[in-house]
Formats: sequence, structure tokens, C-alpha cells
Amino acid sequence: MTDSATEPIRVLIADDQVIAREGLKRVIGLTDDIVVVGEATVAQEVLIKVQETQPDVVLLDLKWLGDESAGVAALQQIKQAAPKTKVVILTVYEDLIQKARQIGAEAALEKGCTVDELFTIIRSVHCSHKFPAAPTEAASHPDDVLSDRELDVLALLVEGLSDREIGERLFLAESTVKKHVSNIRDKLGAANRTQAVSIALQKGLIQQ
Repeated sequence: MTDSATEPIRVLIADDQVIAREGLKRVIGLTDDIVVVGEATVAQEVLIKVQETQPDVVLLDLKWLGDESAGVAALQQIKQAAPKTKVVILTVYEDLIQKARQIGAEAALEKGCTVDELFTIIRSVHCSHKFPAAPTEAASHPDDVLSDRELDVLALLVEGLSDREIGERLFLAESTVKKHVSNIRDKLGAANRTQAVSIALQKGLIQQ
């Protein structure tokens, strides 16, 4: 782990796809304050690579060769054996994001995000941020059509935050936030963000 703010952020890439790993290495190579210190090509070696390279941040794919449990298991091992290591999960599967946040992942990053979004999230989690707890309203509306993550976004919409600000608060790519906002509007039958907030407050989904 790095002790000085002047040292580069050490990153381990854990993904079974060569193209994904090479792409991440290429873009990370564009910056001076982040450096790739290792790669894990199979889920079973993630913890070994973490212990060998001592990264500050792990970019962890959650679906390995079609196995949806492999990434979650690797995340559990990291959090048990190296709790100070920050983990950014790489996935497009909402149900896996929910599992990962419960285990302790610091952030979620959608594959296909921009270079700036990648750098922002890596730097943010390195500053000891974590996923915020799901709003208590999510537990009180188990049958609501909105997912836990959509409720997270909705709560920040009520506060008047922009997509970019919501992404920074939840450590999500701005494109992912836009997708969640669109889903929220569709599910609530709202024509725009303001109407979505109004409907949510009327339904008691979020307390103002």
C-alpha cells in the first residue's frame, strides 16, 4: 500500500478477458499518478496477486468465464485478507453490484466508461471512500419497482444533484447514472427528472 500522496496509485487488474486487461493498461499508462502493478487472469489467483503486489486499488471483474459467483468470492477473499485494499468492481450486472456493495466494494465502474471516469473513480476510492449505505427506504419498500441502486440515485435527485455530482457521490460512471435516471423516469412514468422527484415524494419512496 502507498503511504505517500506523492507516490502513484498502485492498481491490480483482475479480468479474464485479454482485451479488457490490455485496454485498461493502455489507458492507465496515459497518466502519471496511477500505475498497473499486476494482473490476475483467473479468479482463483486474484488474492495471490493481491498479496504479491500489494495494490492500493483492484479493478475486479465480477463475471469470470460465465461464472457469476467467482468475482464475488474473490472480493470476499480480498476484504478478509487485505481489508485496506480498495476494490472497484467492473460489471454491467445490477444484481452483482448489489452483492458487491454488501460485501464491501468501494465503487462500481461500467465497462465502456470514459478514461476520465476511470481515473476519477480510481483516485476517489484511493481516498478511502466507500459505497454509501442503501437508503432505509429501500428496505421499507421491498416490492417497489425501483432497485436499491435506483433508490440511491433517486435520493440524490431529490437533493437536486446533477448526473455528474451523483456519479461522484456514488462512485459510478456518469453514463451509468444517466441510465439509472432514465430507468427511474420510465418506472415512475415521469416525463422528466423534476416529475420523477415529485412522484417519488408523493409515493413516499424517498423522505425529503
